[in-house]
Amino acid sequence: MPKYEIKQKLIPVNKYTRPGQKLQRVSGVTIHWTANLNEGADDVAHYRYFSGHAIASQTYASAHYFVDHDSALQIIPDGEMAYHVGARNYRTQRLGSYPNNCTIGVETCVNYKGAKFDAALDRSAWLCALLLKKHGLGIDDLYRHYDVTGKDCPKYFVTDSTARQFGFKDADSAWSGFKATVKRYMAQGTSAPAKPTPQKPSSKPQVQPAGQVGIGRAEIIASALNLRDKPSLDGKVLKTLKGGSNYNVYEVKGDWYRLSGNGWASAGSKGDLLRYTPHPKPDAPARVKVVYKGREGVAVRAEADFSAPAEQYVKYGEVFTVDSIVKSRQGTNMYKLKSGLFVTAVDSYMREV
Repeated sequence: MPKYEIKQKLIPVNKYTRPGQKLQRVSGVTIHWTANLNEGADDVAHYRYFSGHAIASQTYASAHYFVDHDSALQIIPDGEMAYHVGARNYRTQRLGSYPNNCTIGVETCVNYKGAKFDAALDRSAWLCALLLKKHGLGIDDLYRHYDVTGKDCPKYFVTDSTARQFGFKDADSAWSGFKATVKRYMAQGTSAPAKPTPQKPSSKPQVQPAGQVGIGRAEIIASALNLRDKPSLDGKVLKTLKGGSNYNVYEVKGDWYRLSGNGWASAGSKGDLLRYTPHPKPDAPARVKVVYKGREGVAVRAEADFSAPAEQYVKYGEVFTVDSIVKSRQGTNMYKLKSGLFVTAVDSYMREV
């Protein structure tokens, strides 16, 4: 019997967090930390993020597994690629020119310290051992995110000050201790858990129920309404939406409304097919501060569009004056700064001061 079990709740196939591409092979397992200390930031919360907000904001990021103090959750199958170790340059050549193609990513949730964090880390070590054995790999095929790209992740395995915050003597001893636990589980003959019930990946557009995401909501008032791949009646029909259902709206073009990454629905020339209600404009704080501590910093852009090139990256602790809160092209909030530039309004990156 396995020491722990793995639950499976697969996120939908989409361009940004689960591209559906097959791994070329499995050459390594990469361990990460979520860097989110908020109490509710467990494995299920990260499932919701990568199946919802990350797609809406067109964020290329994901991992195969998220592990917290009481469960391990698989959100992408082992045989598919996740965007967890992408970079312009790599510190190792052992994994080829694009390690996303050949590695499995395991994220440890750090929303608790003390005994619950220790439990999450132990469960992560067990899972890494299981994956290494399953794919015929050894302890030398276990990597920190840092080993692959140089990013300080997991930070308690890279930076001494963070290691001490999590109860370790220093980063080196924390990392060597984790590997020793993985080796011990491998030596114990860690067995695979019962195979989760397979779920057929969906290539259909995922249209989220209405809420405070996007720029507003759409209520389907026709008995049925086609969702198309472009804002035109010539567009390919992706699926049919039921009358009375409500969805988030991310973009408006004339009488067409984008309800998913590439799905558009028409209100009709008389507005008798879909009813659009914009979200109320939120109040803007006077100033915001960068609270994200990642090495790369937070991108500041010239447009309210997360796909626009970054003009610069701002670091932890920098403070900016806000002009207003606006909706990005992807439908999530951004701060328009007094400088005329734009930055994310997600509170794990920027916070009111």
